[in-house]
Amino acid sequence: MSKLLTTLLAAVFAAVTITPVAFAAKHEMEKKEMKKEVKAAEKKKAQTADEKKAARAALAKACKDKKPGEEVTVGDKKVKCPAPKKAAEKAEPKKEMKKGEGKKAEGKK
Repeated sequence: MSKLLTTLLAAVFAAVTITPVAFAAKHEMEKKEMKKEVKAAEKKKAQTADEKKAARAALAKACKDKKPGEEVTVGDKKVKCPAPKKAAEKAEPKKEMKKGEGKKAEGKK
């Protein structure tokens, strides 16, 4: 009986000391994998942003002497030229307020 208890105690002691180390190692590996995935995703985002920028530049170059709505070939795709962007509308000049005018003065009248 005492041999059984001694063996059982030794096994429990070994399990208690080894198990947290194993869990910690597994957790650290998960962290490393997550970091790798995040870096890969960021790299992919940067590549797609560069590709989009290059595609816009190619479209602008192809549509340089074309009218809006005309079809041009960019790469292997047929694309319609977009309408030119409108200039920002002129903002109306601010009306100068005299003393006694405005929302507060209207409410008092």
